[in-house]
Amino acid sequence: MKATSSAVIDPAAGYAYFGTNTIPGIVVRVDLATFSRAGALTMEAGENALTSAAIDPAAGYAYFGTATSPGIVVQVDLATLTRVDALTLNTGEDYLASAVIDPAAGYAYFGTDTAPGIVVQIDLAAFTRVDGLPLQGGENNLRCAAIDSITGYAYFGTNTNPGHVVQVDLITFSRTGALTLEIG
Repeated sequence: MKATSSAVIDPAAGYAYFGTNTIPGIVVRVDLATFSRAGALTMEAGENALTSAAIDPAAGYAYFGTATSPGIVVQVDLATLTRVDALTLNTGEDYLASAVIDPAAGYAYFGTDTAPGIVVQIDLAAFTRVDGLPLQGGENNLRCAAIDSITGYAYFGTNTNPGHVVQVDLITFSRTGALTLEIG
């Protein structure tokens, strides 16, 4: 099997889920108690290279983003380890390299590996694309992300030199600032 490129964990259920960098992508379930492979799910044709992931354990779903053009978000039922649905994003919303989720608000956000980067908002209840937020020039290749659901902000890190951390207000779905990371 090729390399894994995304992962999520449900500690209460005792499983972790790893997305592979294969064609098509595969989700591998790992039983944490026995540290053993506990199943796998192969995606459909075109759902390649699962490079980002987010999980909503309370709802029982994980969402895997693909490194395709355009990007695809695949919804997986964790109890049955089955593919529920897939959502193809808009042209230019390519190569989903990062993801965060705010289950209480009902949204997931996927960052693209493009120039400039785009943050795509997904409504989890309807499983639809709500909006895309293109960032500014130089805020490219959104390879990592973190969310502070208490304050309503997400932070996307760029794979640039120097790196940038871009702050996104999730309430207004707007870019509110960026921090340039200096070496030293």
